[in-house]
Parts: sequence; C-alpha cells; structure tokens
Amino acid sequence: MNAPTPFTPALAAGLTEFLAAPERPEGTMSYPELAGFLFAICCSPEIVPPSDWLPIIWGDDGARYADTTQAQTIVPAVLSFHRHVNEGVLSEEPELPMGCEPRVEALSNLEDDAPVALWSRGFVDGNHYLEQVWDACLAEDRGVEEDLEFVLIPLFFFSSPEIAQEIFEDNTKPGKTMAGLATDMLEVMPEAMREYADIALHLRGLAAGHGQRAAAAPKARRKVAPDAPCPCGSGRKFKSCCGRR
Repeated sequence: MNAPTPFTPALAAGLTEFLAAPERPEGTMSYPELAGFLFAICCSPEIVPPSDWLPIIWGDDGARYADTTQAQTIVPAVLSFHRHVNEGVLSEEPELPMGCEPRVEALSNLEDDAPVALWSRGFVDGNHYLEQVWDACLAEDRGVEEDLEFVLIPLFFFSSPEIAQEIFEDNTKPGKTMAGLATDMLEVMPEAMREYADIALHLRGLAAGHGQRAAAAPKARRKVAPDAPCPCGSGRKFKSCCGRR
C-alpha cells in the first residue's frame, strides 16, 4: 500500500490553481472555501466518507477534469488536504492552513476575496451540510448546545458582512466599533476552532460508545484565556463575561 501523500505547499498551490481555473463549473469552492468546508467535515460528530462530500466541492456539474490523469492528481491532493486538516482536529490543535492567513487590517477580512472570509463561508456550508448529523448527536448531550452556539460566533463572523453586522448588533456593548469586534473575532478564532473540534470529538465518542471520551466533558470555554476578549463580542474580558457562567 502506498504511503499517504503529504500535504505540501506545492499541492496547495496546485489545488488553488485547479479550483480557480475557468473550466471549473460555477459554484466550485475556492481553495480557502475548501479549507473551511473540510474543517467542518473533519469535525462532524459522525465520520463522513469522502464519497459523500467530494461531489459537493464542485456542485452539480462535477469537476470537469481535463482527463483521467488530472483526476488522478487532484483527487489525491484533496484527500491529502483532508488528512492534513483532520490531523489537526484529532490532535485538538486545528489551525487555518497555508493560504488562509488573515489580512492585517481586521475589517478587510470581511471583503469578498479575503481568505478568512472564504474559509468562513466554506465552514458555514459544511456546518449546514451536517446540520441533521449535529442535531441528532446533540440530542445525546444537550449540555454542549450552549457551548456550541458560543464557539460558532467567531467561526461564522467573517462569512458575510450581513452576519457580522447581525453579531455586532446582537452582542456588542455601546461604544464598541465593528473594527474592534473584527479584531476580537480574529483573536479568538483559533480558540474557537479548537473548542469546536473538542465538542465534535466529545459527541463522536458518545455516538461510538467510547467510554473514555464520553466520560470527559468537552473542554470548550476552559481554553479561553481569562483576559482574552470574550468570543460573544461583548467587548469585555472573558473572565468578566461568559467565563462567569
């Protein structure tokens, strides 16, 4: 059996070029969107086989490979990317992959072509795709629902200016600016990714009947530094806001 193909900068560049090519059908995910989508897939409370999620990347018209050789190059590259993302999830240390780095100016990450905005849209798509799976698994442990809503705020924030505005209006105290909230969201996004992965693995353990993980409460919230901005967007420190719950 051949060893799995490691995910390298060269593979990332090849995927980026392939996904952005004019031959791809309308609705094909961009590279950052694929990264966010794969993070959602890897965090599914129930493992989803590639045969189920691969077609979603291209939409209804398929990938439109030039030939068999191209297909035999791209599919392993996507699967390598999936393994790379999954390794981060299983180690409970996920991070934005290469090519998805945030822009320096926080608000610019809400622009249509910003890598973080695209990543967030892909994540939202994946989260919606798995909605029924999440609902079924949450029924096994209703105690994590509040934690899940909490960590989704930073992960959804950059998916669209409309969602960002809604979060701003619903959670921000007077005097807080959108730029300040965007800065806070970028700061807590890595923690939110880790917490989301932790909740998913906790539910996966329950579903599989693995006593060790099922007995362990998810570590969401405990990872947020006390003096870090609260992910809910209130503008207060975590220890003075949701950390008191």
